[in-house]
Amino acid sequence: MRRPEPWYRASKGAWYVQFGDKQVRLAKGLKDATEKDAFDTYYRLMAHRPESLPKGNDLLVALLCDLFLDHSKAHHEPDTFRLYSHFLQRFCKSYGRSPAGSTSTPSGRPLAATPRSR
Repeated sequence: MRRPEPWYRASKGAWYVQFGDKQVRLAKGLKDATEKDAFDTYYRLMAHRPESLPKGNDLLVALLCDLFLDHSKAHHEPDTFRLYSHFLQRFCKSYGRSPAGSTSTPSGRPLAATPRSR
């Protein structure tokens, strides 16, 4: 499958990209003035598409937490984001290098059975 590429539609004065049968507007305005914004939006969209994410054991807990925090920062109140960030920082110190698909710690113990450190 070909990777979608942005293009400028002069009649609409906007940058677009085609995802499947849907055209998504990336930026509106003069071609040269909005090209950087269009490609920044394009790269952000491509990075968050499910097929762009690592598969199975290639996805580390730290990356999964970072993706969640990106979502939280955009969709939650600042206090909620700070709370999530605080706890996930501590969690990632212990488990960040573990594959996200695993259910055990690097030492082999089940994650749910691991005692909480204070």
